[in-house]
Amino acid sequence: MSKGNCADRPPSEFFPSDGVGVDRARKVCATCPVKEVCL
Repeated sequence: MSKGNCADRPPSEFFPSDGVGVDRARKVCATCPVKEVCL
């Protein structure tokens, strides 16, 4: 998803090993213009 909010972020940010990272990933996706297609 080259137009997504996550395009410049590392994949590890979206697959965290702690609960804190999940909230961070959700915030990135919340305003993403392509989240309907992606999620």
